[in-house]
Amino acid sequence: MSFRSFAAASLAATLVAAPARAQTFDFESTPADTPTPFSITNGGITATFTTTSPTAGFAVIDGAGAFQTLTGNFLFAPTSLNPLSVAFSRSLSSVSLNFATNGATTLGLRAFLGTTLVGSVSAVGAIPNGFFFPEGVLAFGGATFDNMSIVTSNPLTQFAIDNVTVRPSVAVVPEPATAALVGAGVAGLAAVARRRGRPA
Repeated sequence: MSFRSFAAASLAATLVAAPARAQTFDFESTPADTPTPFSITNGGITATFTTTSPTAGFAVIDGAGAFQTLTGNFLFAPTSLNPLSVAFSRSLSSVSLNFATNGATTLGLRAFLGTTLVGSVSAVGAIPNGFFFPEGVLAFGGATFDNMSIVTSNPLTQFAIDNVTVRPSVAVVPEPATAALVGAGVAGLAAVARRRGRPA
């Protein structure tokens, strides 16, 4: 095995599949009354929120106290307009979000990779004690996707979302301590190989 082959194999051995860090889009940094379309960047991931409605869209509102699980700012459909589309700047492996509706209805999430549907999930909320509207959690995983749409089973039902938490697809990255150790070893071997190759 040549020195170059050995060095390349050693460096490749330091690469591990590291779990990517989850990022949450909670709309707190987006001013109230911001309408769609808009984008938020968090942890190197950009999420762009849009709607296909020709008249109006969703908007960020400060509805503190209106819901149990949607706190501070959240994204709300002020009129009965849906679906909501969310495009991400990189591929993801999972998403979860809190939601509320203004009636007993099913909220659905469809996940896409480009234009290919890769999966879907739906949920019905329940009214928390002391509150007035059904709330719940939508969660999807098990397939790589980069955009999604959220829609109710009843197009006349309004809904709101908050705490959109995404996990990027797993990336192969070197662990810093291991990479440094192997790098030092490879540098030492290179120095020895150079010394042996010099005439006395």
